[in-house]
Amino acid sequence: WLKSVGSVCGDLRRDRAMGDSVGDAEGSQPALLDNPQQAPTLEFDSWWEGRKGTRYVYISYHILEGSFSVTIDDDDSVYHIGTIRSHKTGDLIRCWDLFVGAEIDVLGRLTTLRHCSQMTTQWNHFWAKRLIPVRERLVQEIYKYQTQKLDNWLTWHKPAKEAGAWNLRMLIKQITSLQEILAEYRPSLAARLCVPAEMHDIERLHFEQSTKAGESTER
Repeated sequence: WLKSVGSVCGDLRRDRAMGDSVGDAEGSQPALLDNPQQAPTLEFDSWWEGRKGTRYVYISYHILEGSFSVTIDDDDSVYHIGTIRSHKTGDLIRCWDLFVGAEIDVLGRLTTLRHCSQMTTQWNHFWAKRLIPVRERLVQEIYKYQTQKLDNWLTWHKPAKEAGAWNLRMLIKQITSLQEILAEYRPSLAARLCVPAEMHDIERLHFEQSTKAGESTER
């Protein structure tokens, strides 16, 4: 799936130098790369409780298109949803916002993502392994220059007991904020200890797809 993303984004810079190999994945890319033609899709399931009992819902996020499709038990329809916004911030939900335990608005219902597919687990784990060493290195470097304790949220993460439960968006925000702090002391090093470039490429892909969809709607 990552090769599929790469074919659209261009030559994704997987091995971008970040100083002392910080940000390396500590291993090879997921085994799913054996099937590079498979369209990258994040898949989750959840359930809704109602007067008629429990209804299971299946949510797919198509990374290349930045769109969702939803199916529900006892309903033959497939609901295609162009975008979903965070009920907390109003920001568009992207692939980094989706993990086991996340809450999103699905067809007007606040839905907790309960489980995910093996492919989604590997996607989530792969990027967490890229981000966590960067965050840890940033913290180490900052404490070389200051004794003041960092805000708790900059190093906090919920133990990922369930498969696919790493909050990648939180890790990205932590790294960005830690970079700003380190830049006060070591700007060149702070610039190297960054979010992997291909993650930004995927974000730009989402923006381009959203722009194209908007233009098609206007026509």
